[in-house]
Amino acid sequence: MGNAMWKCRECDAELDFEEIDPEVDSHGLHFICPECGHRNKLVNIGKPDGPIELVQPDS
Repeated sequence: MGNAMWKCRECDAELDFEEIDPEVDSHGLHFICPECGHRNKLVNIGKPDGPIELVQPDS
């Protein structure tokens, strides 16, 4: 796997960006770990008039 990865906060699975589909619900942006099903928070740091830039917070 390359350096561009998400990491599940529950099971520590390392997932390539292309392996997950970010989702949004009433609680915000997230992805569901395909290994354990844990909901992992994501944050959009993109500018309002620019493309979405997702990052995974440290906690």
